[in-house]
Amino acid sequence: MKLKIKENSVTLQEVKEALEKEFGNKNKVGNYYSKVVSVAKSKLIGANDFVFKNKIIVKRTFPTIVTNIIIVLCFILPGIVTPLFLVFHKKMKAIEKEVGDFIKKEYSDILIN
Repeated sequence: MKLKIKENSVTLQEVKEALEKEFGNKNKVGNYYSKVVSVAKSKLIGANDFVFKNKIIVKRTFPTIVTNIIIVLCFILPGIVTPLFLVFHKKMKAIEKEVGDFIKKEYSDILIN
């Protein structure tokens, strides 16, 4: 989910603090790495938020680097990744929509249609 915003209107730290307030008690909110905030429902289900100058991108993903490495290694074994991903896809899509809707609501004043 890509949300266009006014240029330099929000920082990664502000988004992280807002996500911690909203999702902190039921999900784990933290930095995936220095420029990405991750909202993890579990070790296998989550959404990453990328904050750029003029857009915020919310992507469903495996929320930890270790989990992503394991999934990439599973690409070597054909037939394992597709069923595994299909099991988690619906839950990942739900958390992406939940986080995206919250960001839309929280930052509605700086969004560009």
